[in-house]
Amino acid sequence: MFSPAMGPIYPMPPPEPGGRASVVGVPGGAVAKRLKTARAITITGAMNGSEKFDGSKDIEINVTANVITHEDIDSMFMGE
Repeated sequence: MFSPAMGPIYPMPPPEPGGRASVVGVPGGAVAKRLKTARAITITGAMNGSEKFDGSKDIEINVTANVITHEDIDSMFMGE
């Protein structure tokens, strides 16, 4: 979360295709091609899906819609 005490945010242009993103404000101008530990990005609720992301490439998340029945809707609104 950003706090004004952290200083101004400077927008950076996106890297060129095949380029590397750099980290501003890190001594030595650190660069990374991928995360040290891949992370799972998960979507839950009316749709479900997940994919692992390590920063080395774009990802697509295929989602599946959850089936809602009339009984589900009745129980949501009628408390049954």
